[in-house]
Amino acid sequence: MSDKNKSGVRQEIGLTIFAAAALETPLNVVIEKFQKCKQVTVIPHYGASGRLYELMQRGSPCDVYYPADWNYIEKLEQENRLVTAKRFLTTNAVLVVSEAAESKIGSIADIVHDGVTVAISSPKAPIGPYSERALKELDLWNVVNAKGPLLTRPASVHGVAKMVKFGEVDAGIVFSTVARAFELKEVETLSQELTGEIVFGVGVLHGANEDLAQKFMDATFHHIDEFLMLGWQISENGGWETCRKTLSLAARAN
Repeated sequence: MSDKNKSGVRQEIGLTIFAAAALETPLNVVIEKFQKCKQVTVIPHYGASGRLYELMQRGSPCDVYYPADWNYIEKLEQENRLVTAKRFLTTNAVLVVSEAAESKIGSIADIVHDGVTVAISSPKAPIGPYSERALKELDLWNVVNAKGPLLTRPASVHGVAKMVKFGEVDAGIVFSTVARAFELKEVETLSQELTGEIVFGVGVLHGANEDLAQKFMDATFHHIDEFLMLGWQISENGGWETCRKTLSLAARAN
């Protein structure tokens, strides 16, 4: 099966990518560069990591998977569905507030005040469990639920960001990189001692496109600066530096 791009060059449909919504902006840059270099088509699907995992369980094809929670990589490893996997990136969760709520929310403790509305993502998007874990550590989760400020649970971290951006709720918890992308006011960073370790992973799945999928993952390594410039950090023990050195040596040899 093939398709033509705008320039009329025939491109074979090569890869299907499933990725956490938070990675959309930098990963699209990598995809564009990879397509030009390899003359293949890469089809990305962004959304909640849990929802994407469910789609794979139902038989939806996926060549490379970028979840926002390492637990999904471990699940696929247990199912013997991965060719290879690596720890990828990390970031922090932050409390963000709408422009109208800046005067009444100065810290996360303020979200339990009367009249404050909050959006926390659904459990299928990893930012949801990260947020819930932090609020429980701070003894705020039960209060938030009892008083009713938890207005809604959007399907993805972008859903939370949009609600805060457009003033549909007073506050929400998102990844710091998403807060930066949406130009949201950050009032407090939640340490990983509160949220638990935040690890975005990457895995190549068994299938017909394993070689090309591995090359795409390598391209992601090569263009890691596209992620770092947006505030992402390299996950410890992710193997990025070793991979970048290998790619650099290969480029010199060519």
